[in-house]
Formats: sequence, C-alpha cells, structure tokens
Amino acid sequence: MKSFLADFLYFFYPKRCIVCGRVVHPTVDLCEDCEKELKPITVKTCQKCGNPKKLCCCKRYVYHFRGISSPYLNEGSAQKAVYFYKFGGNKDSAQFFGKVMAERFINDFPDIEIDCVTAVPRNRKKRADKDNTLWRFDHSARLAKCVARELSVPYKPLLIKHKSNKVQHLLSGKERFQNVKGVYREIGGTTPAD
Repeated sequence: MKSFLADFLYFFYPKRCIVCGRVVHPTVDLCEDCEKELKPITVKTCQKCGNPKKLCCCKRYVYHFRGISSPYLNEGSAQKAVYFYKFGGNKDSAQFFGKVMAERFINDFPDIEIDCVTAVPRNRKKRADKDNTLWRFDHSARLAKCVARELSVPYKPLLIKHKSNKVQHLLSGKERFQNVKGVYREIGGTTPAD
C-alpha cells in the first residue's frame, strides 16, 4: 500500500533536482548533470579554517571555534544548491546537505564527541515577514536539525539574536566577523556570544 501511495504521489508531485529542478528518481537529490558538477573537497584541508592547505587563511583571522569542515567547494552545483536553499526557499536541499555535512564531520573530526547541534538564529523581524520568500523558513535551524538527525544527537537552540545587524552575504569576510560581534547571546544568559 505504501509503495502504491508513494508512486501515486510521485506521479503528481515528482521529486526534482535541488539545483536545476529537473525531475529525478525518488531516491536521489540531484540530476546526473548537476551531480557531475559537484566538486568534493578531496585534498587535505586546514581543520581550523576549512580551506585546502594551500589556501589556509588562519594567519589573517582569529577564529573563536575549533574548526570548519565542508563537503564541497563553494562553486558549481554546490554553490547553486546553497543559494537556492537559502534564497529560493528550496527546503528539500536540507536533507541532502545535512547528510553530506554529517558524513564530512565524522570524517574530519573522528575524535570529537558532540552533545548537540545548534544553529545561528535569524533576525525575528525578518522571520515574521511572511511576504518575503527569503524568510519563510529558518534555513539554518532546518539544516542543523537534519545534521543532528544524521549524527544521532539532539538539536538544541542555544543562542538568541538580540540585536539587528547588516545582512551577512553582502559583506566581505572581515566585515562579517565585525558584523556579528555582540549580536547573539546565550538563551537565558546575558553574556554576548562573540
């Protein structure tokens, strides 16, 4: 019965590639062309900044976290899929990215035990703006929940955004670091989380 229902729904609502929108098999997230365009990071990366060793930028910045890991270079299909997820409201991408991010985390940080996965909260004012397609869902929390599910750990909201700031994606790397200072704090706490 489940198979019949799944086939029936697929006939009317076929699964689509998270990048180009072509109809794909129900068990895959990308069409063959878009999958070929993915560029997995296969070289040794700096565990602090996440860049390939030859592009390490740790000397230019002071980081307040242990490390970064990414499954793909930010170009081609991966870049397009992230863009459509964040700015086009393509919620289906969260499952795909959650799975590959969790796999990469386990590969890059095998000795780290994690208690939970969290997300950087969005601006409440923008989240409430229902006319704006960009903010109809909290893409950060949705992705974090998918990663948590893949890692078999709980998702916990740990931060709140208590000040407004400029939109991050319009800023340079250095400006992004400055833009978030003092904007977040722990839930139930008064200490800003820089």
